[in-house]
Amino acid sequence: MIHYVIKYNKKMKYIDLRKIIDRPYFTTDDIRLFGLNVYKYQLSLWQEKGYIIQLKRGVYAFSEYGKKLSGFELAQQIYSPSYISLESALSRYGLIPEFVPSTTSVTTRTTRQFTNILGMFSFRSIKKDLFWGYISQESEYGNYYFAEPEKAILDYLYLNSRVISTLEDIDAIRINYEEFLRIIDLKKFIIYAKAYQNVKVLQLAKNLISIARENVNT
Repeated sequence: MIHYVIKYNKKMKYIDLRKIIDRPYFTTDDIRLFGLNVYKYQLSLWQEKGYIIQLKRGVYAFSEYGKKLSGFELAQQIYSPSYISLESALSRYGLIPEFVPSTTSVTTRTTRQFTNILGMFSFRSIKKDLFWGYISQESEYGNYYFAEPEKAILDYLYLNSRVISTLEDIDAIRINYEEFLRIIDLKKFIIYAKAYQNVKVLQLAKNLISIARENVNT
């Protein structure tokens, strides 16, 4: 948490900032809100000295936490509202075999991508009425939101529906069909697919179930 402080009249030293902010992150809005007399050139200097890391413009993390923070936690700080989905969620659930170099999320805001020394962060825009199907995950320093496995797959099909049409296209996603049938609630999967109100997404979802059953049973 950030402790309330009386407005500083003198230029603030890094050690004083560190005492006041006892969480891994802070923003320039935090600095203004609590009347901290920190100048832009100081933030740049502290970055050069390795005290802080700029996650994006106006958002920073203390370097001492750098290796302790997961990409999932960082994504929540970088761009919100958002939740982890798409390739990152599919990989975490063991539904695809590939290592995913970028942390992928969906957001109701504009599609954006951010890169900093802690990694790459990709956010794809989704309609507000499709921003659901995620759960809160607790971490040592707060929480972040993570798609349910059914929603992660459907988000992927929905946002890539222009290039996914045939059974071969679905197979090219390289979904682990055994794991799919093991962890996916198929009834929920279809209910969620219908909620997209998109004929193609619903058909892709049904095709995926058929392909999974065919591959596992042969």
